Amino acid sequence: MIFLVLSFLVTGAIGALLFSGLTRRLNVLAASVDSFAEGNRVELVPVGSSDEIGRLARAFNSMAETITANVRALEFSDQHRRKFIANIVHDLRGPLTSIYGFSETLVTRGDSIKEKKVRAKIESAIHRNVCILKRLIEDLFELSKLETPEQSLQVGAHNLEDLFEDLRLKYELNLEDDNLFLKISVDENLPAVAIDPNLLERALSNLLENAFRSALPGTTVYLTASSSEKGVRVTVRDEGSGISAEDLPYVFERFFSGDRGRMKKDERSGLGLAIVKQIMDLHGVEVKVWSEVQRGTCFEFVLPVAF
Repeated sequence: MIFLVLSFLVTGAIGALLFSGLTRRLNVLAASVDSFAEGNRVELVPVGSSDEIGRLARAFNSMAETITANVRALEFSDQHRRKFIANIVHDLRGPLTSIYGFSETLVTRGDSIKEKKVRAKIESAIHRNVCILKRLIEDLFELSKLETPEQSLQVGAHNLEDLFEDLRLKYELNLEDDNLFLKISVDENLPAVAIDPNLLERALSNLLENAFRSALPGTTVYLTASSSEKGVRVTVRDEGSGISAEDLPYVFERFFSGDRGRMKKDERSGLGLAIVKQIMDLHGVEVKVWSEVQRGTCFEFVLPVAF
């Protein structure tokens, strides 16, 4: 009889201990759930076992980590969106303010402006700022179009030599006025590449225009295509003012405005390199950049060979 009572007491004590441990673990899990529901940063629940409560804790930890990561991504995206909008407003405000000021001058003082040179300068300034606005709006439209899920490539087998020749004709005459030179070189027997020719031409145009703006007078911009183990390597290199080490990681960001020496910032939208990166991303190609201050900058990517 005494043995039976002792057994009953021991069993009850063990059951109480197990129940207490179970309750404590459930309370910890419930407290974490309540805290997370209130928007607090949750600490991961210790799992400690592989039973049902352990699996429940593990599932909660996984859910909490996923939700936290998604919230951080949304916060980053919101900050990026705010910064993007602020940059757009800033870039639009400059030329719009200039256009408004010069236009007001013509309206209010048009009759008193006797000198033709003065009027011509005002009209030229208005036209220049209208062109800046037009370029900015066109670049914004193109970038937004490239970022839509519906954007698809029209990929085919194309010869880079023909594309490079079109670029030569496009820029060569204008370079004479800026005292710059363009040298194009393509390896012999270079294979055709799998590209969307219209998009690649736009990307190369942006890279070349970027090089022309930063190139020093009397120097040469190089556009080359050569064979490599992974495909066809394309480089655009200038002998310009270069990009500082601090600015280099951000050159593909929208509205990048680092110190680029003689680069005429008022004539660019700040979206050219962002468009280049988006076009290369669509092709599945990585763009690399090297630069040295007062020595120049080189952009490079490798295009896949068409089979």
